[in-house]
Amino acid sequence: MIPIRAVIGTVLAIGLNTPCVAGRSPLFQSATNHWVLEPEAVLERLSFVAAPTITADGAARDDSFWMASDEIALGGKFDNDVWAFASTVRLSGVFADHARVIARTVHLDGIVSNGLWAAGLSVATTTNSQLRGTQLIAGDTLTLLGHIDGDVFARGRQVTLGGEINGDVLVSGQDIIVRPGTIIRGDFRYITTNQTLVLDANSRVEGTMRRMEPPAASTDFTWSPGTSIWLEIYWFAASLLVGALFMLLFPGITGRSVQSLRGSMVKCGLIGLASVFGLPFVLFLIVFTVVGIPLALVLGASYGLLLYLGKIPLALALGSALLQRRGAISLTTALVALVVGLFLFYGMSLVPYLGSSLQTAATAFGTGSLILGLAAGRGRVGIVATEKTEQP
Repeated sequence: MIPIRAVIGTVLAIGLNTPCVAGRSPLFQSATNHWVLEPEAVLERLSFVAAPTITADGAARDDSFWMASDEIALGGKFDNDVWAFASTVRLSGVFADHARVIARTVHLDGIVSNGLWAAGLSVATTTNSQLRGTQLIAGDTLTLLGHIDGDVFARGRQVTLGGEINGDVLVSGQDIIVRPGTIIRGDFRYITTNQTLVLDANSRVEGTMRRMEPPAASTDFTWSPGTSIWLEIYWFAASLLVGALFMLLFPGITGRSVQSLRGSMVKCGLIGLASVFGLPFVLFLIVFTVVGIPLALVLGASYGLLLYLGKIPLALALGSALLQRRGAISLTTALVALVVGLFLFYGMSLVPYLGSSLQTAATAFGTGSLILGLAAGRGRVGIVATEKTEQP
């Protein structure tokens, strides 16, 4: 069993001890047992909350990030993006923007106005739920009911559709069930290895309904959907820990790498692609030279380290862009941007049939930016201290 709670605890120990800007409410908030946001309470600014269990019935005006080792219950009003990472996440409030969730169990009976992005072993939306925007949902057992205004992309082992969907639907699963009375006002495309779907007389698809052929079966070993999701959660937590340490120990390299990615994305991509696909060939040739295997081992270890650390500047660039933080940013904001960016990076793996390709391309860009950051001379650092020292 993967010790995910231990990993989460280690990550939080670093993140929650980061100093905040003086004179303002803390960016990071935590509790050792249970953290509560009362119905009349308001989080006015960007917030990162972590505790074993969380209950939030108040309001959040800005982006909010929630991390728990057990359960998160969000029943309040959230004006901007919400990110949640826990064993169980319950969404019963009103979400005016995106709701992005990774959890073992995801349960929604609230309102999401700009799209639900969810991954978990079990993801369920009730008949009372209302969703607008594009829905991206992946997991093992998916149950999508309620009212949806927007397109739906879902992938799971067992997928159940119901309610009313005003948009196109693309579903991939071993077992797809369309409940009686379901209405899809758009095209319905589905991928399954089982028999062709036959709708109930009370159900209807107003667009075209078409079965798509699944990709050719592979003889390679693959994890089950549930195991794959937990592995992604594990690697997310591990990367967050490594990324936080890397930023603290090497702020100059981190800042220059992010600046390279922002200012010379094409150059980063070309250098990264050359490194990702070219260096293995070079290592193969070095094995047959005079210096041979020892040098190849050293370069191979460096190559693996570059690939792994490359996701850090990439995650920072993605996260700060999504949070609309430009220029020099504080260390605390950089940590939040890292969480957002890594969330997106590991979420790429859940995209049907394209996940590994997207992650490979993203890794190439990040590796290229890290190489440029290492090669660059001293320059302006993109991460600044949170406290200023007055000049005499």
